[in-house]
Amino acid sequence: MLRKLPISRQDWGDNVYIGPGAKIYGPIRIGSNCTIGANAVVTKDFKQDGLLIAGVPAKVLSEGETGARVVRPFAVGKEDNLQKG
Repeated sequence: MLRKLPISRQDWGDNVYIGPGAKIYGPIRIGSNCTIGANAVVTKDFKQDGLLIAGVPAKVLSEGETGARVVRPFAVGKEDNLQKG
């Protein structure tokens, strides 16, 4: 007898930045305005908004509206590397 398996679904909020090489496993929920660092391995939910998430396994490094900053890869000057929150 065949049975239907539930479809694994990822649920992300708005404005989520995922760094290069990051891996997200399973049905993961990510809040809005979050940044996932490069090469992070995300295996659990991070439902709160405005988080900076990184590491193996991923954990919260910073919280709050201005906590998650995105590094622009082609910025020239030191002051241009971080977006103003």
